[in-house]
Amino acid sequence: MENQRGFEFSFTWLFVVLIGLAILFIALYVSSNLLETSNVEYQTRTAAELGALLHPLETSLASQASYTVALPEETRIYNRCYPDGAFGTQEIRTSVRSGLGNEWPRAGEPHSFSNKYLFSSEIIQGDKLHFFVLPLAMPYKVGDIIVMYDKSYCFVAPPRAMEEDIESLGMELVNVSAVKASCPRGSVTVCFDGSRCDINVQIKGDGSSGVVSKNRTSVSYYGSLVYGAIFSEPELYDCQSTRLRKRAAHLAALYEGKSSLLESRGCSSGMESDLRLYGAALLDSRKTVSDIGTYSDSLRRTNDLLSCSLF
Repeated sequence: MENQRGFEFSFTWLFVVLIGLAILFIALYVSSNLLETSNVEYQTRTAAELGALLHPLETSLASQASYTVALPEETRIYNRCYPDGAFGTQEIRTSVRSGLGNEWPRAGEPHSFSNKYLFSSEIIQGDKLHFFVLPLAMPYKVGDIIVMYDKSYCFVAPPRAMEEDIESLGMELVNVSAVKASCPRGSVTVCFDGSRCDINVQIKGDGSSGVVSKNRTSVSYYGSLVYGAIFSEPELYDCQSTRLRKRAAHLAALYEGKSSLLESRGCSSGMESDLRLYGAALLDSRKTVSDIGTYSDSLRRTNDLLSCSLF
């Protein structure tokens, strides 16, 4: 009889312990999910705040600017680009590391734009963000090249126009040197004189276009896109330049309509067919960015000669 009671007593306590463990497991699971949800919401909100920061970074056709933004905590920014759709999509996600430990928390939900063009490495990390912004004219203003970087760069023997850009913008962490040997230790070297550097720039023709080679990949550029090619990953650069070409093609159609309107008011430009051909070239994947630059220069010269200029 005593053994039977002892057995019943033991089974009862075993049942209570199992129920307690189950409740504890559920509590921990729910708590963990709440913390994860809260963390994702925080990371998502941070990405939205960074996106809001990008909105004022707009320029007029002739202006340019640089910015440095201090962050309260070390942050990773994931820059993604998708070319599909009418104008493609710019997407950023963030992960903020706070408190103790070396683990980076899961990034939040993405924040997307259809009218921003952010050039950078795929991942930018630190407690300080460096930006500079330049307009892109092809030949009318298409958009703004927004460059974000977190490393030190050394431009070796750049053309005078680029050296003036660097000086006027006051780019932090960007130095100009006559020779590679004078570059600060640990900086990313960008060469224009044929030396072997981390990034090599080959300038063509009148200096407005050329080729940038990095990570064993070469991309063509035109105008201020040279900075996008230097500071971003080649894949990201290709995507953003594709998006800009789509926007330029849309604007070409609008200017074609404007040209027809001016003609009806007695001020003919005669540029309708040129703009139509230019729009088709912009959307032709066989045409390089340098090729597009040639079309753009021709349009600009024609527009400059008009008594009623289109742009």
